[in-house]
Amino acid sequence: MKKLFALAVLAALAACSLLPATVDVAEEAAATAVVQSAERTICRNIPVGTWRRLYGSNPVRAQAWRDLCANPVETPAGS
Repeated sequence: MKKLFALAVLAALAACSLLPATVDVAEEAAATAVVQSAERTICRNIPVGTWRRLYGSNPVRAQAWRDLCANPVETPAGS
């Protein structure tokens, strides 16, 4: 019984080593889509009043917004 349990644990651990490669690709794609969506919202879809409140009163934050939004933001796949 102990040998059977040990083999089951070994098989489970061996299968886990195959998982990260595919999970990493999916996680990277999801993270990229989230970041692109957030950048699109901050750069293109932010209301003027919100921009003034968050960035307009602070020159450093306003310049950071300009630096981020100077380049076009790509639309995430599936949007």
